[in-house]
Amino acid sequence: MVPDFVGIGAQKCATTWLFSILDAHPALSLAMPKDKDKDTRFFSYYYDRGFAWYEGLFSELDEGSLKGEFSTSYFTSVDAPRRLAEYVPDIKLLVCLRHPIERAFSNHKHEVASGRIDGQYRDFKKALQKNPMYLYQSLYYIHLSRWLEYFSADNILVILVDDIESNTDKVVESVYQFLNVDSSFRPNFRNQQIHVSRAVSSSAVETSMQTVSKFLKHLGMGSLVSALRRLGVKAIIDRTNSRSESEAFPPDEATRDQLIEYFRESNDQLERLLSRDLSFWNEYET
Repeated sequence: MVPDFVGIGAQKCATTWLFSILDAHPALSLAMPKDKDKDTRFFSYYYDRGFAWYEGLFSELDEGSLKGEFSTSYFTSVDAPRRLAEYVPDIKLLVCLRHPIERAFSNHKHEVASGRIDGQYRDFKKALQKNPMYLYQSLYYIHLSRWLEYFSADNILVILVDDIESNTDKVVESVYQFLNVDSSFRPNFRNQQIHVSRAVSSSAVETSMQTVSKFLKHLGMGSLVSALRRLGVKAIIDRTNSRSESEAFPPDEATRDQLIEYFRESNDQLERLLSRDLSFWNEYET
């Protein structure tokens, strides 16, 4: 059993929102590893586990639905485009992109909230010196061009977070139209916040949620898990069990100016590639 669609990223670009929009539709089902979060990471990190392991992730999904998965590590992976193209050459791909500086800063806040960055490196400017991937992952033109070497542009839906913010329903409709399912469906949680860096208040609650979800799927009740997501139950629990993480020191004016220049060429190249005005990405305000 092979997937019909795959979300390929990018990290910290409203991918949890997009995953939820996909998972909420009654005609769509998404695979999730039993020991991980929403990302399967097969074509980027777990390729050596083999196709039997990968295809097994889809075995419990609803019959008759279109099946897919989401792995944000795919977008920047050098190997994932070729591997996926060799596996399912006509698959449909979805990618969500965000202002490159916002994405890099959100990445930093996530690392701070996760406890992986502390001390002087909580300062964004200093953290950039230690974490070059912050910037590399925001060089969208490089990564998208790699995917276009293997897949037709018609098979890749590029979503901008700016569009989600300005017209959520239109983006939801475009996602469902791209996958050829009922585009009139609207999840009741579609307008929830999409940029919050989440740090859990209680790891016990988080672990319990994951355990219950895995147990239900093991019993063949994956459809119930999906139904609860569609009803917004998980979103409510996530909000209740979250604390804000605001001490990540946003970029100062000098750093912002440097980053604007750093990303300018990539932004301009992406603008031409997508035939979409991205001039507003060449400025940034906190």
